[in-house]
Amino acid sequence: MIKDASKRIAATLAESAAVQRVASRTLGKPLLSAADWVESAIRGGRKVLLCGNGGLAAHAQHIAAEFVGRFEQERGGWPAIALTADTSILTALVNDYPPDQLFARQVQSLGQKGDVLLAFSASGNSPNILEAVKAARARGIATIGFAGKSGGKLAPLCDLALCAPSHRTARIQEVHLVLCHALCEVVEAALLQPSRKGGKLPSPKPPADPWPKRLALVVFDFDGVMTDNGVLVHEGRQEAVRCNRSDGWGIGLMRKARVPMMVLSTEENSVVAARCGKLKLACHQGVKDKGAYLEAYLKGERIPPAEVVYVGNDGNDLGCLERVGLPVVVADAHPSVLGVAKLVLSKPGGHAAVRELCDTVLARLDAKKLKLSRKAL
Repeated sequence: MIKDASKRIAATLAESAAVQRVASRTLGKPLLSAADWVESAIRGGRKVLLCGNGGLAAHAQHIAAEFVGRFEQERGGWPAIALTADTSILTALVNDYPPDQLFARQVQSLGQKGDVLLAFSASGNSPNILEAVKAARARGIATIGFAGKSGGKLAPLCDLALCAPSHRTARIQEVHLVLCHALCEVVEAALLQPSRKGGKLPSPKPPADPWPKRLALVVFDFDGVMTDNGVLVHEGRQEAVRCNRSDGWGIGLMRKARVPMMVLSTEENSVVAARCGKLKLACHQGVKDKGAYLEAYLKGERIPPAEVVYVGNDGNDLGCLERVGLPVVVADAHPSVLGVAKLVLSKPGGHAAVRELCDTVLARLDAKKLKLSRKAL
C-alpha cells in the first residue's frame, strides 16, 4: 500500500463531491427536459437508443437495463436498446464498415422518428458517437448528448447537451451515472402516473449561443490561464513560469483585429509584467479583490459588463466571472468556478487555451456573428 493512500482516497471523494455539487446547480433544468423527452417517447410507443465507448459503453448498457427491467418500482418493461451490446453486430460492422459508422449504422437500422438517442462521450469528440447523432437527427430522432468540459463537438450537434463540469474522465463518468439514475427515477415515476394527453415529444431546441452580440473587452487572468499554474523557484528566490507561444501569437492576431484586451492578476510579479510587456497587453496586477476592481474599472471606462469576456480558472476569478456577459474558464478550471461559466474551453491553462479563445473571437468577427462595440473601436 502506498504511503499517501488515505489522502488520495479522501481527495478523490472530495473532488467528486465538489463536481456533483456544481452539476446539481447547473444541470437540473436540462435534465428535466431530457426526462420529459424520454417519457414522451415511451408513452408514444417509441424507444430509447444508447451508445458510448469504453466505460460509457457500460453506462449505456446499464441504463438500458434499468428501462427494460426496472429501476426501483415494479412495472412493465419499457423499450431501450444499448447499441454497444450485440457482439455479432459490432464485429460485423467493424469488419465491413469504417469504425466511425459502428453506431450510426445501427441507428439507421433500428431507429424511428420519435425515438430518443442518449449518446455518451467524455471528450465530446468520439467520431462514432458524432456519426450516430448525425444519423439520428436525419431520421427525426431526438438526441441527448452526455459529455464533459465544454461538450466538444457533441454538444452543438445534439438537441440537448448535459456536460459534466470537469475535465477528468472519471469525474465525468460519475456525473453521467448520477444524471442517468436521476433520469430513470423521474421517468419511472412519471410513467406510472395516468397518461398525459397527447404524449407528444417536445420540439428539440438548439443550444443557446453564450456569446454576446457586441464585444468591448477581453480580460485574461494570468496564472492558470496563460500558464499551467506551475512556477519554478530558483535558489535566489527568482520565479519563472512557462507560457505558450501559440497563445502569444493568438493575442497578436487579436491586437491586429483591434480587439481590446487586458490582464488582471491577483499576484504582483515581475514575470507577469514581463510577459504582458512582450505581448503589449495592459497589465493590472496585485489586485486582491478582482471582482470589485473590474467592476470599478468598467464603470470608469463606461464599458457595459454584458460586452465583456473574462477568462479565469480558480476561486479568485469568481467575482469577475459573475460580473461579465461571457464568463469563460479553461478546461482544468477548479470546480468552484465551473458552475458560473457559460463557456468551458477544451484546452487547459498554459496549453493554448488562450489561443483557442482568440481563434473563436476572430472566427466570430470574420463570420459577422460578433461586432466590436463603439467603445472598443
